[in-house]
Amino acid sequence: MRMLLIAPVASLLLGCITPEEGPVNSSERAATAITSLAALEGEYRVAGIDGAELGGMEGIAASITGTRLSFEPTCAGFVWEIAMVDGGMQTARPGSRGPRLTATITPPTCRIAISRQQRQLAEALDAVTRAERMPSNAVRLSGEGHSVTLFSQ
Repeated sequence: MRMLLIAPVASLLLGCITPEEGPVNSSERAATAITSLAALEGEYRVAGIDGAELGGMEGIAASITGTRLSFEPTCAGFVWEIAMVDGGMQTARPGSRGPRLTATITPPTCRIAISRQQRQLAEALDAVTRAERMPSNAVRLSGEGHSVTLFSQ
């Protein structure tokens, strides 16, 4: 008798979900696009790269000033020119090609050990096409399957 009552209720509930609908993360729904560089200016702690928390003893600080995004060691090429274009964000390292680059930064060079997390961060920043403010007040930079989560210092 109980099975007869459960089956109609279950089918009614399952009928409310269509295959096209997937679970929507409420924090993604509440994210607000950032469309001006002025809204990004500041000093940040890198909290996550590609959805994973920055772990271990290493801490990475990022800086956004005007049209420049960087993290140390800048002499290793961790400097990007940034711009807001058509509601999205673009990044380009000095020396790369494309309309995003200006001649305002000269790429320095140095010999220093680079960690795996610094490489991952650089790869994610190379791919940025979007900037968002999350409900937690974090800034998320994302694009091409990568993401970086930043918290104000």
